Amino acid sequence: HFFGLSEGRFAKEAKEKKIKEKIKKIISDKKPAKIFTHNSDDPLGDHRYVNRIVLEAFDELKPGADVYAFDVWSPVTLSYRKNPRMVADISKTFKIKIRALRCFKSQIVTMVTLLWSVYAKAIKNGLLHGYRFAEVFYKIR
Repeated sequence: HFFGLSEGRFAKEAKEKKIKEKIKKIISDKKPAKIFTHNSDDPLGDHRYVNRIVLEAFDELKPGADVYAFDVWSPVTLSYRKNPRMVADISKTFKIKIRALRCFKSQIVTMVTLLWSVYAKAIKNGLLHGYRFAEVFYKIR
């Protein structure tokens, strides 16, 4: 779900638009078995805020789902490295992932400077887990 928040202003606008309540409603309505959110170490402040607001909504609801964190740009994940992991083979969908990342026009500089890390991490995770490309999700709740 995209809530129409402006980059660099997620925290302020999320409060104004009551985004946490909307997230809680989605969780209540959909009753997911797994919830995925950005890593708390993400270099982008908006992504860290998404992590925080999702976890706040989750902790208030206690829906019984598992929560997993993922990382987009950082070559190394530090905060959850000792947590249980879920590994996904993304070999067949990796090109789609790259196309999706390119849809965010505001991330042009990031794409130029950090796209290599997305490739490197997917290849490294693939080698470690027997796939061409893999993504690792860390269980945080």
